[in-house]
Parts: sequence; structure tokens; C-alpha cells
Amino acid sequence: MGVCMSRFSLLKKINVGGLVEKNVSLTKYTTFKIGGNSKYLVTIKTLEGFLKVMNYIQKEKIEYFVLGAGSNLLVSDRGFDGIVILLDGDFSRSTIIDTGVEFGAGIRLVDAFVFSRGLGLSGFEILGGIPGTIGGAVYMNAGAYGMDMSQVVDYVVAYVNGKICYFENGECLFDYRQSVFQRNGAIILRVGCRLTPKEKDKIQSEYFRYLMCRKESQPLEYPSAGSVFKRVDGLNISAMLDEMGVKGMSEGGAKVSTKHANFIISENATARDVYMLICKIKKLFNERYGIKLQTEIKFLGDFYEIDR
Repeated sequence: MGVCMSRFSLLKKINVGGLVEKNVSLTKYTTFKIGGNSKYLVTIKTLEGFLKVMNYIQKEKIEYFVLGAGSNLLVSDRGFDGIVILLDGDFSRSTIIDTGVEFGAGIRLVDAFVFSRGLGLSGFEILGGIPGTIGGAVYMNAGAYGMDMSQVVDYVVAYVNGKICYFENGECLFDYRQSVFQRNGAIILRVGCRLTPKEKDKIQSEYFRYLMCRKESQPLEYPSAGSVFKRVDGLNISAMLDEMGVKGMSEGGAKVSTKHANFIISENATARDVYMLICKIKKLFNERYGIKLQTEIKFLGDFYEIDR
């Protein structure tokens, strides 16, 4: 207990320009709204505070996780025995630059859309409907309806191995739900986006059109983490899951949406319920098609081994 209190006290002494909390439930920080506590939650609002926290984490060899909007995350019921970092303040600002707009990594995609629309700049009409942050979206190369982050990113500023590094678009190595940042342990701090001038009403109408498509095809009225499984070699995984008859399949309070076969929704589910349902579907899919599915959902905390 003394060690934990000492670590907490040391974290609180660091001028993070934000807030340091202990034993915080992560349910309100994820779209699934389930899971346990994080031992520490640190909200950082300045680059100076961020560098101080990362220096402490590396010195003490503490496990950490940078949390965006929590929209593709499943947190273990046992929680996370480390530090969860939230980027806010200076990391949630938008700045006009010569080539477009620079966004802090903590900005929500919908807010990036609103800011861009106000300037008459097009690029986030489709992406704005994704419930995530700019940083998380770049990290995952998030996308929808044939559009992804690689198409708007000009450059990325990230923290890599103790240094602030600059990546041009080509250096980000974007691919389907992939980027170099998943492999180099980077923490994305700022993202420069190249956007196209367009009439504001046309930007707005296109945004609403894709938003309506989402509402019609996805179970947005339930807690979920978006699409569960990644596309495989261009195959329509949702259609294949539908063909298997997984809609309505359940495990405890976790259930495959009857509206979209690649969505698992929570009806008072535990993280274990969701996890076990994912395992069941993966097994059935492999038996039927001979394909091992990988998840878009990330797992935080202590889970049983899963071939992700």
C-alpha cells in the first residue's frame, strides 16, 4: 500500500497541467460503458506536462495506455493496473495553417468536422461520423464508406522513444486499419490535415447523408465499440457473418446486433461476456471459412489469451 501511495504522490507532484486521479472507473471513458478501474488516470493539458509524465513512466517502467474516445476498446472487468493518459487542453485545440488545419490529438472527429466546415473546408464529412479522436483515428487509420484518415493527413507530430518526431503522410505507412504508429510505440500529439475548399451547405448535407446511413445500418442506440472484426483480403466480413446466422447470438449480456452482424452490443454485459462472444464467433468463422478473424477492437487489462 505504501508503494502505491508513494507512486500516486509522486504523480501528483508532477506539474501535468491537468489532473491526477486514482482508482478511476473507465466505464464512462469507453463507448461500451463496461470494464473495471484504472489504477491511475492522468489528464494532461500541456506538452511540458506530457514530457514530464512520460519521463516518469519510463524511469519507473510503469505500464501505460493513451486513451482517446474509447470507441474501439474493451476494458477488462479487472481493470488496468497502470496509468491511463488522457490528452486534453493544448491537445484539444485546432489551428489554421497554410495547407489546412492542425488538430490536437485529443480532438473528437466530429469537432474536427465542425471546425473545418466553419472554414468551408471539406474532408471530414464521412470521418466526422466516426466516434473517435483524431489521434486514435490516425493510429488506427480509421475510416468508413471508402474513406480513411490517410486521405486527409498531411503530417503527424508524435512522441517516439523519448523524442518528438515529424512524419509526413508517406512515412505514416498507412494501410487498412494500420499505420506505422502501431509498430513504433508512438504517441500521436498533433495532426496536420490537407482539406479542400467547398461550400459550407454542401459539406453539411454530405455529412448528414453519411450520418443517416450510419443510423440506418448500425445499432447506434446501444453501447458498442463499432465494427468488431477487420476485413480480410477485401472480403465482406459482415455479409459472411450474416450468412453464418450470428445475428442475435449472445453470451450473458453481450449480443450480436440484429441490425449489423459485425457489431456486438451491450445489454448490461460484462467485459468477459463480450470477450467470450468474440471468441465463440472467431471459432465458428474459422470452422466454416478456414479464416482466422482479427479484431478492430483493442483489449486493455487482463484477459485470457486470444488470437487477435
